[in-house]
Amino acid sequence: MKRTIAIVMLVVLLVGLFAACGGKSNGESKYIGVYKFTKVSSSDMTMTVQEYADLFEIEVEEAQKFMILELKSGGKGTVTSEGEASDITWKADGEKLTLTAKDEDGVEETLEATLKDDVITLTLGDEGEIIELTKSK
Repeated sequence: MKRTIAIVMLVVLLVGLFAACGGKSNGESKYIGVYKFTKVSSSDMTMTVQEYADLFEIEVEEAQKFMILELKSGGKGTVTSEGEASDITWKADGEKLTLTAKDEDGVEETLEATLKDDVITLTLGDEGEIIELTKSK
């Protein structure tokens, strides 16, 4: 009887162990992290975060706050731009990243981006302004 109880307890412990370690590993862990502003460019100029900091006479760490994107597990995240934070959802398919947020009127806005070598590239607006965000280590 003691042996049966011990075997049942062992099975329960093993099932618990595998359940705790398993989790959903749909490959999202490589995307999760904090991405900070490193470069902005348009058709007529390119400005690195250092140049941006120098222009406004601020530290680079402060300049990176121009835009910060945090991708969290479960497809959730936040984007902070010039001090204003918004919740987002995100999906990744290889290098393609889809970010979705609601504007102040509750209308969903979707933005396509790319993620390659820990750099997210966003193309914004009609002028095609490009913002690069690099993953913090």
